[in-house]
Amino acid sequence: MSHHFKLIPHQLIDVKKWDRCVNQSTWPSLFAQSFYLNAVAPGWEALVKGDYETVFPITKKRKLGYTYLPHPPFTGQLGLFGKFNKETEREVFSYLQSQFRLIEIELNCKHSLKADTISEKCTHVIDYSRPFEYNENTRRNIKRALKSGLEVEVIEDKTLLSLSKKHLDPFITGTLKIDNSGLKRFHELLKAALQHKQIKTYCTKNKKGELLAIAHFIYNKHQVVYLKGNNSDKEANSGSMHLLMSRAIEDFKDRAEFFDFSGGSIPNIARFFKGLGGEPLYYPVFKYNKLPGFIKLLKG
Repeated sequence: MSHHFKLIPHQLIDVKKWDRCVNQSTWPSLFAQSFYLNAVAPGWEALVKGDYETVFPITKKRKLGYTYLPHPPFTGQLGLFGKFNKETEREVFSYLQSQFRLIEIELNCKHSLKADTISEKCTHVIDYSRPFEYNENTRRNIKRALKSGLEVEVIEDKTLLSLSKKHLDPFITGTLKIDNSGLKRFHELLKAALQHKQIKTYCTKNKKGELLAIAHFIYNKHQVVYLKGNNSDKEANSGSMHLLMSRAIEDFKDRAEFFDFSGGSIPNIARFFKGLGGEPLYYPVFKYNKLPGFIKLLKG
């Protein structure tokens, strides 16, 4: 058995072994499941050690004659899965630096190597094995929503895509400024999650039956991830999103170990997540840029 990593092209990846390795990791990230990577980084390749004892997804792209390693859209912590230590991390990082002149990827929270090329990012999580609670502001918002007759429903699979396109796409392209290729990846991800029965979508409606808020949650038995959501009544401050999130958090209590808000670097969003019981979880970002000066930005 080789002690070194092998690069396996996409069509030769043994997805059963890949998924088993990811799911048995100390941080079994949903983002590293093969169905998820297929949707957000089509054609991804695999760095594999031994018989899938350690794995690392390669989500490379090519532009202006350069192959670079960007982080896929709508994706949180990736990096190494399976058995690894600082030496393994070093081995992978030096391999990546020898292959790519631009790297910007998010690693998972079990990585521990410190280097100039590594900075920190933050998400918010609820660890269901520990007590958590909503803060006063969140409780007040939930109460207000219930008082005005708002109700949360689970959206049926057959209407999920059309409702998402109608109510969420304008927010994704308008507010989040995600381009058409990113939006296409988002739709592919929703379809893949539906196919694998790993998505649940909620909406909040008012007394008239109008949809005020919508949010997607992708999950496995370890982790539920708040993928994307939006509410149309931000000005009215009706509590529609607080109500929706609290319902999802309660629903997944007995189905997953962690609830990942997948974000919270922006202060007001962090406040919202903290108010729902989210605790900050820091993880590393690996950035490396050795491109010639005239190519400033090579992303997307």
